[in-house]
Amino acid sequence: MKQKESILLALVLWLAIIAALLFPTVMTLLHAVIRLFTEGNATAKSMVFLAFLAVGLTARQFFAKREISKNMRNALLCAVVLSMAWGLFLQLFFFQSLNLNVNSFPSYVTSCGSSWCWEGTYIQHNHVTKTAIYFFEKTTGIYFGSGIDDGAPLYAIVPFADAAAPVTLLFVALLFGLGFAFLVLARDRVDALLSAASAFLFGIASFDGGVFSMCGISAAALLFIYLWRQKKHASGLGQLVIPIALAAFLAFAPNLFFGSFMYYRDWFAGSVLVASLCAFSREQTGRMKVTLLGVLLFSAMFFAGFVYEKQYGADVRIYRTASLAENLPGAPNVFIYGLPLDASPEQVALLMPEVNVTSSAKYGWYYVASVNSISTPNITLVQLTQRMRNAFPQSGYLYADENRNAYQFQQAYIVWKSRPVAISYDGLFSMKVLKTQEYRGYTVLSGIAAASGPNLALEIGSYLRTQSADAIVVTSIV
Repeated sequence: MKQKESILLALVLWLAIIAALLFPTVMTLLHAVIRLFTEGNATAKSMVFLAFLAVGLTARQFFAKREISKNMRNALLCAVVLSMAWGLFLQLFFFQSLNLNVNSFPSYVTSCGSSWCWEGTYIQHNHVTKTAIYFFEKTTGIYFGSGIDDGAPLYAIVPFADAAAPVTLLFVALLFGLGFAFLVLARDRVDALLSAASAFLFGIASFDGGVFSMCGISAAALLFIYLWRQKKHASGLGQLVIPIALAAFLAFAPNLFFGSFMYYRDWFAGSVLVASLCAFSREQTGRMKVTLLGVLLFSAMFFAGFVYEKQYGADVRIYRTASLAENLPGAPNVFIYGLPLDASPEQVALLMPEVNVTSSAKYGWYYVASVNSISTPNITLVQLTQRMRNAFPQSGYLYADENRNAYQFQQAYIVWKSRPVAISYDGLFSMKVLKTQEYRGYTVLSGIAAASGPNLALEIGSYLRTQSADAIVVTSIV
C-alpha cells in the first residue's frame, strides 16, 4: 500500500472510530457493516476490528515493506488450521461428555453478579472456546463489563475449561500477531488488508464461533481470496469463483460430514462483495471486466440490503393470531434477553405500544410474549432493543428477537446440577409438557412447543432458576 494511501485510510478509520464513540447512529451503522464479517450482537468486536486495522495502518509508516515469504504464509495457514481444529475438538469433546448428538444445543443459565446470564453452544457456533475469555478475566482480574458475553455460563459447566483456555488464548494471540505483521509488512496494499483481516477474524473465531460460524467462514473466504491472488496468472473470474466455492464448501461441511440440520448463509454477502471487488480489479480483458463490474454492482446492492436490515433491524412482523389456544402453550412472537430482575412483564409490555401483547411471562431477566396485530407493527427489533436499553440502563448484554416457529412436538433434556424435591412445568409459557421421563440420567420433557430450540432452552433454563433449580438444558438446534 502506498504511503499516502495507507495514511489516508488510517485517518479515515480513526475518524470513524471517534465518530462512533460520539454518535450512537454511527456506531450502529459501523457495527451493521462489520458484523457481516465478525458476527454477533456485541459492538465491541466491530470496534476492536476497526482499531486493529487503524493501529496497523498507522504503524505501517514505520516499517519497510517487502514481499511476504512463503514461510510466513505457511505460518499463518498452520495457525489457522490448528486453532480451528482445536476449537472443533473441544466442541465435540464437550458434546461427547454429555452424550449429545451433533444437532444438540446445550445451554446453561447461571448467576452473574446481581443478575443472570446464559450461554449455549452448537456445532455451527462454538461457545465452548469462549470460556477462555472468562478464564482470562478470572486470572487477570480484568473484567470487560456486563455488556460483554464473556463465556461465564459455559465456563461453569465445561469440565476442562481451565486446561483448554491457555491454548485457546495462545492461538488467538498468534493469529492477531501474524495479522498485524502482514498488515505492516506486506508490500501490496490489498494483500496487506486481506491477510490481516482474515487473521483477525480467525482470531475471533478461535474463541467465539469456530470454523463453521459466520465469522469463521468469512475469515476463510478472505484467506482464500488472498491466497488466490498469489497465483500470478489466475484470472479475475477465478478470483471470484474459486474462493467463494471453497467458502461455500466450508459452510456446508457440518451437513456433509456430521449430519447437521443447519448451514450458514449470512457470510455470503460480505465475502462475495470482497471477492468481486478483487476480481474486477484483477481482470484485464474488457468483456470479462464488464461482466465482473456487473457482479460487483449487484453484490454491492446485495450487501447494502443486509446492512440496512442490520442497521434498522427486521420488523417485528409476525401478526398472526398469537393468543393462547385451547390445550396449547403460548405462541411466542417476541423474546427479550437480558432485562433486569426487577422489570415486570407489565412494564415491558407498556414499552411496546405498537403491538398488542395478548399474553406474556417473565422468568428472572428473560421475557417472552405473544403479540397480536392486524397489521405489521411499526417497530423493528433494533429499535425495540434500544428502547429497552434506554428504559433499563442497568441492563448488561441485552437484545430483542422474534420467533417464527409453528407448533411442533419437541423434547428438552435436563441435566441436573441441583434438583428440587418437587417441580411443576405447568408454568412454562412456550411449551405444554405432555410427558416427563428419566433417560440416561436426564429428565426428558416431551410436549408441544412453538419456540425454536435455542429460545426454548433459554426459557426452560430461566424457568428452572425461578424454581431454585440448577440444570443444563439441551434442546435441538432447530
